[in-house]
Amino acid sequence: MALLAPEKVTGIIPLGTSMDYEWERTRSLGCWNGPADLTPSIDAWTTTKETPEFEPGEEYSDFLIDSGFGKECEAETRKFWNNEIRVNYQGDNGRRTIRMAAINLRERDGLLGWLVYFKCPVLWLHGTANPVYSVSNAE
Repeated sequence: MALLAPEKVTGIIPLGTSMDYEWERTRSLGCWNGPADLTPSIDAWTTTKETPEFEPGEEYSDFLIDSGFGKECEAETRKFWNNEIRVNYQGDNGRRTIRMAAINLRERDGLLGWLVYFKCPVLWLHGTANPVYSVSNAE
């Protein structure tokens, strides 16, 4: 939006991003490997057949929870999100939607090259225990 309608955006606060696209350099600095982590699920969910009984398994929702909250996520929070992911991605439409979301995570590009075009302030926040992007990469 900051690029398409800069007059409407007063500032950006990106969270949970490396600002860079995900490639060998970021992985060498300890960031996640989205293609390796996500491709097996994407491949498993790829079909032209109807899948009315589809529900994502806890293995995938645990992967998302670990990526977002860290492996030490509280049991109550983990239980809540495991259920939310299962309920929200049921049936054939749910399979297609979660597959598209996983493709987006696997193939997303970075913001770093676009920063020069932003007219608004950008406050990039990065934690010291980010499970996806390392402090080395942020530095």
